[in-house]
Amino acid sequence: MRQRGDLNQNFLDGEVLLEGTRLQVLLEDGTWLEGTYSWSGVVARWPGVRIELGGSVPEGTVRRPIAVMALPPQAVCRRPPSEAIRPSAPQLGVAERL
Repeated sequence: MRQRGDLNQNFLDGEVLLEGTRLQVLLEDGTWLEGTYSWSGVVARWPGVRIELGGSVPEGTVRRPIAVMALPPQAVCRRPPSEAIRPSAPQLGVAERL
């Protein structure tokens, strides 16, 4: 996290993470879990990754149910390979801690 004036922001691959940015989180078994970045901007709270759940969508619901996983500072994250922003980044994306 970095502070710019009065604004606190998280960065990945040197770029600001915006609400709704797709990212992947490294799991213990070496696989990557993809979701959507979310953070309230409150320094006392960790950012999170929102994950769409499978199964049927309840009638009258506009979108699928989601789960939110907190991202502690030790979490290793990367942009999905299809959304890597730097041409010099490795094909699998650049992983870094938030």
